[in-house]
Amino acid sequence: MATLILLAIAGLILWGAAKTALWALGEDAERKTEKAVVTEVIDGDSLIVKTREGKTLEVRLEGIDAPEVGQAGGEGAKDLMEALVEGEAITLSTAEPEPEKDIYGRTLAKIGHQNEDLGEEMVERGGAWAVDENLEDEQDRAKNQGKGIWKNREWSKTPPWEFRKTKGPKTPQTGPTLDDFR
Repeated sequence: MATLILLAIAGLILWGAAKTALWALGEDAERKTEKAVVTEVIDGDSLIVKTREGKTLEVRLEGIDAPEVGQAGGEGAKDLMEALVEGEAITLSTAEPEPEKDIYGRTLAKIGHQNEDLGEEMVERGGAWAVDENLEDEQDRAKNQGKGIWKNREWSKTPPWEFRKTKGPKTPQTGPTLDDFR
């Protein structure tokens, strides 16, 4: 009986390790993973991290687009990101052989935190729009539950990619607070 219990525990441990490895690989096996610590949250989809090797990187989460600071929901999305990962250890998963960069020079990455996909969590809590079709179910759940930006139609009527085209208003717009993302 003790042997069966030990085998079950070992199986669970292996499953957890396999789940983490599969997350890091995503659908594309050509990815590099590395550990880092979040040193600063820029907004709801951008972070500054320090890797174990001591490199400082500005990182943009793949698959999501959070409201801009100054846009309705932008401050709340940033607050949510800070509550989730500021000062925390994370796992970066980037394209190989070289990480992709966005138009602002930020490293594009999937980010794992406590064995969860951070982008998925931001979308699920209504802190960002899904731009990856694999996150559409999470976005639909957030909409249906009225979380974050989906709590008020005014907060979600202009996605960030449209807001950036107009450069948006110069003063921050009211929007959801951290409590609206729970």
